[in-house]
Amino acid sequence: MDDRSSSRPRALERFGVPLLLVVASLVVYGRTLAYPFVLDDRMAIVDNGFLKSARQPFVFLISDYSRGTSFGPGYFRPLMMASLWLQGSLFGWTPGPFHAVNLLLHGLAGWALFLAARALGASAAGSFFGGLLFVVFPPAQESVGSVVGRCDVLAALFLLLGWRAQIAWERGPSSSGPPRRAARAAVTVVLLGFAAMLGKESGAVFPALVALTPLALPAFRWRDRLPGRIAIGAAAGMALVAYLALRFWAVGGLSLAPEALAHSQNPVTRLPQPQRTYAALYGTGRLLLALLTPARLRATLDLGAPGPFPLGGPLDPNVALPAAALALLAVAPLALIRRRSPLALPAALLVLGLLPGTNLVVTASVFVGERFLYLPFAGVALAAAIGWDAASARWRGSAPALAAVRLCAAGLAALCAVLAATRVQEWKSEEAIARRWVDAFPASTIGWNHLGTAALERGDLTEAGRSFEASLAIDPDNAVVLSHLGDVLIRLRQWSEAERRLERAVALDPGDLAARVNLGRACLQTGEKERALNEARSAYALGPGNLAARHLLGSALFENRLFGEAARVLRSLVQEDPASPQLRHSLVLSLYRDDRLDEAARAAEEAA
Repeated sequence: MDDRSSSRPRALERFGVPLLLVVASLVVYGRTLAYPFVLDDRMAIVDNGFLKSARQPFVFLISDYSRGTSFGPGYFRPLMMASLWLQGSLFGWTPGPFHAVNLLLHGLAGWALFLAARALGASAAGSFFGGLLFVVFPPAQESVGSVVGRCDVLAALFLLLGWRAQIAWERGPSSSGPPRRAARAAVTVVLLGFAAMLGKESGAVFPALVALTPLALPAFRWRDRLPGRIAIGAAAGMALVAYLALRFWAVGGLSLAPEALAHSQNPVTRLPQPQRTYAALYGTGRLLLALLTPARLRATLDLGAPGPFPLGGPLDPNVALPAAALALLAVAPLALIRRRSPLALPAALLVLGLLPGTNLVVTASVFVGERFLYLPFAGVALAAAIGWDAASARWRGSAPALAAVRLCAAGLAALCAVLAATRVQEWKSEEAIARRWVDAFPASTIGWNHLGTAALERGDLTEAGRSFEASLAIDPDNAVVLSHLGDVLIRLRQWSEAERRLERAVALDPGDLAARVNLGRACLQTGEKERALNEARSAYALGPGNLAARHLLGSALFENRLFGEAARVLRSLVQEDPASPQLRHSLVLSLYRDDRLDEAARAAEEAA
């Protein structure tokens, strides 16, 4: 009877907890199963011919993440790409199953946190609370709702599992074959740590966490299990060396390539020192606010504007407060280690997980993002698990107080779940994401550009024009947006304004074929026939096979009374599109005006 009763809790922990956490993930984020591929998902999956044509997953170990996509060079996430390839090859390339795997992996990451908390000595109830809090953490919606956010989930999942193996060995009995147990722990650490790094670059903090772990555990002694600790530390170091070697082979360096950073939306990449550090600290403050409070992640300052830099130096509150908070967080693990506090390792995980997204160590492709909070929140969730036990012990003698504490914990989890379920709706379409981006980063053009593109796709030209105008108010010399706005104005038949915008677009980017074609069309409508012909010839030189450029050239030649040349261009167009009455009519008219009456008559007969 005792054996059966004691086995039930173990079975519940082994099977019930992961099932419950996966169900929680499904309840909170289940609506994403009906969401399409959006933004980076489309580039990495839908439009990625290399991903779909690969014959084996090992090719991703030596391939830049940008291979087959329009991403810039420097990304290296082979485990995620291999998982996408395997899933697509087995189950097809529709978005629903990809979202389903994200939900499953997120629930399993919560289970890995539960296991880590149990290894640290937290109770089953406290560990479950920590795992549940991790699953319903609102900013996790970015890593779960976006298919390519899977990289964050994979990195956290394998880091927590590998770390749990080390903690379990450290806290396990020193007898029963310690060399064998240490060897198993070392193998687990090297394999899972390596997998975490292959998931995402943030996994590279794993060796530092491994190094701090024996120092932070309450029963630490320098000489206890020294050979095993050396083996486990060496295993984590080997994982890092192997990862860096593969990364150098595939990418060529530790950070993003300069050409990728040059085209990124991160203003930090273009700032000199000390403004670069000030901006990074401002972004870190935004991240900490979203990590530790229910506030949404927002960064309202325009750090890339040509005007005065909005941060007033080290004493600016937007710089000084984040710097002070980061310093306190960095010192906290050391102080807690000295006190042998069980919160030392959660604090270390928080700090180490946060650093890669601060732009203080390496520069990221984006300034701030909620997915940067996925790994550091694991430290907060571990602290919550330990806090549950501390509160339970503190109020054990008072049933009402203990019930109130647990009710508050349940309320916190419920609030987080509601916020996460609400926020993940932003991933239902690119337009919804763009609206969120405009609200979160009003000084960035990304949101406005996507809103303009979405409005164009649904045929709302007025809304598209407003969105592109808002983008240009932030970045007046963006040639691509000027070209898009010119195209909208052409469709709205606002010829003079279209000409002005397109003229600037062409001046900024003389190789923009579409802008030159539209500029030529606008010039024809405003009566600038000679200029229209010049633009038509330039467009034709850029793309001799482009139909729009050839149409424009034929029209411009005709309007400039160069009927013979116009007839030659129009005849080639008629040969490609013989069913077009407009082209045939223009050809007949050009031949007639060029006094080639017999040819005009034959062309008219063919048209009839």
